[in-house]
Amino acid sequence: MEPTMQDYPLVEIVWADHFSEFEDGYNLEQLLRLIKAPSIRKTVGYLAAENSRMVAIAGTIEEDGTFSEVFCCMKKCIISRSDKKKGA
Repeated sequence: MEPTMQDYPLVEIVWADHFSEFEDGYNLEQLLRLIKAPSIRKTVGYLAAENSRMVAIAGTIEEDGTFSEVFCCMKKCIISRSDKKKGA
């Protein structure tokens, strides 16, 4: 039997994103502005898999049990997640 949406919990994670810029000519003041606050993102989907370092969240579980719109995030970047109590 193929996995279904009921086999995977719906979760929301809030996470700090990385920033890359490949333009030339940044001065120190501009860099300090860039690192002042991280870009905070929110992702909602089905918790398809996780290990000690990463979570994989799928936006869609297809009829054949495969996953689409998959987002993988390092756990160290996660600020909060709906399936974990704060401080846990």
